[in-house]
Amino acid sequence: MNSTFENRWIMYFRNNGYPDTTELAKGMEGAVYSLIPHKLIAKVWIDQSEKKLRRFATFYSHLAFHIHPVQTSELVNVIVVDNTTITIEKFLPGLPLESYISMDSQHIDDRAIHATIKILSILKNVPVKEEFGSLSIFGENCGMIDGKRKWSDVVQNVLDLQVKKYGKQLRFYIPDLDDVLLAINSFLITRDKVPMSIIHGDLCNANIMTNSNLQPLAVFDFCFMLPVGDPAFDASISSAIFNMYGQHARSIIHKVTRVVCDSLNIEIEVLLAYRAVYAIMTSNLYSPDGTDGHFKWCVNMLHQKELRSVLGL
Repeated sequence: MNSTFENRWIMYFRNNGYPDTTELAKGMEGAVYSLIPHKLIAKVWIDQSEKKLRRFATFYSHLAFHIHPVQTSELVNVIVVDNTTITIEKFLPGLPLESYISMDSQHIDDRAIHATIKILSILKNVPVKEEFGSLSIFGENCGMIDGKRKWSDVVQNVLDLQVKKYGKQLRFYIPDLDDVLLAINSFLITRDKVPMSIIHGDLCNANIMTNSNLQPLAVFDFCFMLPVGDPAFDASISSAIFNMYGQHARSIIHKVTRVVCDSLNIEIEVLLAYRAVYAIMTSNLYSPDGTDGHFKWCVNMLHQKELRSVLGL
């Protein structure tokens, strides 16, 4: 995303009723701009359709009603300008949880862990609407979770799509990838009767807004994956990515995992097995050629002894 892109949209919003527009953030999905400080923002999406974002608006409206007083994105409007889709959204309070955490610290504030756990607990109790199960993942429509389509079927479909695209790269580093996939499939089938819930899919410290006491105020950036699924999958991911690249990441993740298991009454074997799912599902998400840090992180995850033991490998 270059400066021409950024300046263009700043000028567009300033010329259309928001003279104080400034850029707040940018990433792989687009850029975020402040329209009215602490009241209104705009997200300029690189590759999202108006139809899909309007469906997300319905999802977020439902979510906002059920997770109060914690807030989430509320889409005021969805517009299209020169084939670019823009959402106008309410400003969310607080600062990202990551602002209060040093990724290179040897210790982690327990309040930060419990902020994540609180969001996981809240989401688990949000009523699920059947239509949410058909929202796409990574731009792929992998089918909905309903009476005819099981959780294991949907997840396996996603894994099959990823392996079809990137299996050659993964097999170079994971020679027994086919055995891993068979073990994952067997595990997933055991989770089909678990009550499904709203899940986030990327509940990292950047997507939780807190106050200075690390109490969660808002959560956003849903629908990175399917918004409906096994809540243990969300718990697995959020604890695994709590600190991915810090100097003491391994020991911190071990602690976070233990606290999450104890607090949410989830067996550690379930969380470890789901990390294999996540690693294959997202290995090339940020880099099709597998040259980035996330690919390496996923490969290292699939080599962990504890994980492989849980899968019977």
